[in-house]
Amino acid sequence: MRRTEWLKWIVAAAAVLATWNAAADDYQEQIARIKALDERCEAARAAKLAPTREELAQRCAGQTGRPLDECRREASTYGDRSKRGQAGPSRGFDVPECKEAAAARRAFESSMTSRRK
Repeated sequence: MRRTEWLKWIVAAAAVLATWNAAADDYQEQIARIKALDERCEAARAAKLAPTREELAQRCAGQTGRPLDECRREASTYGDRSKRGQAGPSRGFDVPECKEAAAARRAFESSMTSRRK
């Protein structure tokens, strides 16, 4: 191969690497954005569920005679996603911050699926 042909290959390889690097940067930015939106969602959910959780804790302490702190710990998971077969649906995801986070996650997953095809 001549020197000019080698240079063409090197330039083409550099262009491919630059494109991959830009795609990786965009991916990391999208992941960081979704993580920030998820954190805002969780804060908004916690604020929305706080009065209900406190009411449940007060009712628990009043009806059972257990210490309020113990009842608060128990009520602190109210509305969270169930784990290991525990009953109870997730709650609080209807706040705008969670809807925005869910939409961003769906858009990201859709864009990743279309890139694989």
